[in-house]
Order: sequence, then structure tokens, then C-alpha cells
Amino acid sequence: LPTRFGGDVVRIWDGSKFSRSLVKSTAVVVVERVTGLIILFLFALTVSLFRLDMARRIPVVWVSLLVGLAGLLAAAFFLSPPAGRFLARLSDRGWVGRLSSKVRGFRDVVVSYRRKPGPFFLALGWALALQVNVILYYFLIGHALGMRVPLLDYFIFIPIVLLLQTIPLTIGGLGLRESAYVAVFRFYGVAAETAVSFSLVADVAVGLAVGLIGGIIYVTRK
Repeated sequence: LPTRFGGDVVRIWDGSKFSRSLVKSTAVVVVERVTGLIILFLFALTVSLFRLDMARRIPVVWVSLLVGLAGLLAAAFFLSPPAGRFLARLSDRGWVGRLSSKVRGFRDVVVSYRRKPGPFFLALGWALALQVNVILYYFLIGHALGMRVPLLDYFIFIPIVLLLQTIPLTIGGLGLRESAYVAVFRFYGVAAETAVSFSLVADVAVGLAVGLIGGIIYVTRK
């Protein structure tokens, strides 16, 4: 499916069997994904302040940070009271009414997390631990391939590459991801073929192995 998160469609459909609502299961998956992306974006933004030389010399870094900031502001506006009042004023008739009803339901589920700060911040803490683990995973793959790139720099470009993969242009982010790695690793003197190998090992080979395990569990669960 398009983007790195195309498989979330399956998660939403599977979760709806328990929540009995596609809107609720969609909101849960989106919140989980967005919290992870926010953590990654904050990693990249914070660390890039200490590596301004890198950010200036690699256009994909600062361009992606601007796109991420714009997305963060858009999400904040969607959850703001003015957006809620705007959605409430939309017509309830026809296809516009049906669509606005779904959007309002989705927004209500997301906003409801504000009434349960404990579970939300617990989830945020787990998201932080998970994303640190993701960065370390990519660092170890690079180290195994003989790429001497500082660990700190992975906290900049890995979130950016993951952000780029949310753009619905290719299946699973294939091609877009490799181009980004080539552009980033060129800064460190890494050959293009090594950068592509890094992507194939870290994102494709390991992803297929983990997916195979998940597929077996999914089939045997039925």
C-alpha cells in the first residue's frame, strides 16, 4: 500500500472488530502514529540545532523539518476549539453531512485523550522509548555495514526519512526512501550503492522477516 504506513489500514480494520467502530479504531491508530512522528520530529529539530552545518548542507534536512512543522501546526489547528466550531456548523445533509459526521466523530475520539492525561502520557513515554530504539536499530545496521556516521546524526536524518515515507507516492516508500538515504549519506562520503544496501537491509529485508512472523500469527489466529 502507498506510504510506509499503508499497513495501518489492516490494523484499523482488525481493531474495528473489537471497538465496533471504524472511526474509533482509525483514531486510535492515527494517535499512535502521530505521537511517534511528533517524537521523531522533536528529535530531528532538537539535534539539528547542534548540527546546523549539516542542516545547511543537506537541503532535504531543513525542507523536511519545515514540512514537519507545517504538519504539526495543521494537526494542532484541527484539534483546536475553532476547528471544532467550524465542523459543528457544517451541514448534516447529503454526502457533506455524512463526511463531516465522520470527521467530527474522529476528532471527538482524539480530543477525548485530554480527559485521560494519565494513559496518554504513559503512551507518550512508550512512544519515546520505542523511537529511541528505532534510531539505535538503524545506527547498528549502519555500523555493521561499516558506515562511520555519528549516532547523534541518526537522530536527525532517520526521523526525516521516516517523515518522507508518509508521502503517498510509492508502495511502502520504496524508491523515495532510497533516494533520501543516498542524498543524506553523500554528506558523509558514503557511496550510493552502500546507502541503497543500508535501506534494503534495514527497511526491506528485516521488514519482510518481521512481516512473515506477523503473517503466520495472523493466519493461525483465525
